[in-house]
Amino acid sequence: MATEPQPIETTEAIAARLRGDERVESARLALREQLEAAWSMRVAQAEELLRESARIEVESILDANLAALGEQLAAERARLEKEREENLNAVVSLAVSRSARALTGKLNECGRRLRSAGDEQEWVRTLYDAAALFAPRVAVFRVRDSKLSVAHAPFAAPAGDVPLSGAPAIHDACESGEPVVALYAAQELSAELVAAFGQPAGSRAHLFPVMSRGEAAAVLYAEGGQGECDGDALELLATLAEAVWEASAGWVKPASPGPQLVTLQVAHAHADSAAPVRSPLPAWADVPAGDRDHHLRAQRFARVRVAEMRLYKSALVLEGRRTSALYSLLREEIDKARDEFSEQFLDPCESMTDYLHAELVRTLANDDARLLGGGYPGPLT
Repeated sequence: MATEPQPIETTEAIAARLRGDERVESARLALREQLEAAWSMRVAQAEELLRESARIEVESILDANLAALGEQLAAERARLEKEREENLNAVVSLAVSRSARALTGKLNECGRRLRSAGDEQEWVRTLYDAAALFAPRVAVFRVRDSKLSVAHAPFAAPAGDVPLSGAPAIHDACESGEPVVALYAAQELSAELVAAFGQPAGSRAHLFPVMSRGEAAAVLYAEGGQGECDGDALELLATLAEAVWEASAGWVKPASPGPQLVTLQVAHAHADSAAPVRSPLPAWADVPAGDRDHHLRAQRFARVRVAEMRLYKSALVLEGRRTSALYSLLREEIDKARDEFSEQFLDPCESMTDYLHAELVRTLANDDARLLGGGYPGPLT
């Protein structure tokens, strides 16, 4: 069967069809525009939500981090402050230790020089030089027959001796045997001394008596205000000078040549006795010739040990004298010295006597054995 021919599309039909397609395309384009607009709106909304959420989250993170950082900074600050304090304490401790060692070294050097003094003049100069390390201006006075003379000073001495009665502060120091701090004034130091001293180095005068057998043999004088004058060091110097002075017996030279025993009177310690009972130490002629050097060394040992107690335990010595309890307060030092004396001198030498006991009574107890106290065991046998 033959195919029927298709009718030919007219120009009008084609134009109508194209116009229909344009409407479809226009509708499609409009829809696409709407979809893109909706997508853009949603994306914008999503970005806004994300930004807000991110901002809140970032702020939360920042807050947490800042809090942690603050804690770390506080901990670090505390650590640094503690470290700085420890370092400061270490520096201060080191400085104090060095200062203490330097002071001890100076005092030891002064002590060696005082012990090696060959006469009174050298002793005075040594005491003056040592004291000058611890005060702006110092002087050394000698006391004889209730009169005061300038033994060594950086100023011209007054003409003649000054009666102690005219210098009340110095008189009080000599009478009490204790350090005195007075105003730098004529009514305290006497018009003669103030006129000789001139302009003072400080408003205060520090007076340290050097005692011998209960009486003042000399006075160490120092000037200076608070922080300028080291009273503790000067008192130690005066104590050491006192021990050397007594050990030298005032540098009284024996009439006969050659080494001699120091003449001592020993008091036996009996706390219940009304007064100390004295017995003489052996005379030089009674000591066998072969033992004399041993006796001399024993005396030097006794003087040094007792001087050390008076120097390094001065507060206990003063308290012990005041309360008649020297032995109980200085038991460790005294017992150690007794053991050493017995081992080094008593045991090896039959003629030896207890010079340590004699020195303890003479210089530590001021010739009054009762001040040693009831617990003191007495002379070594």
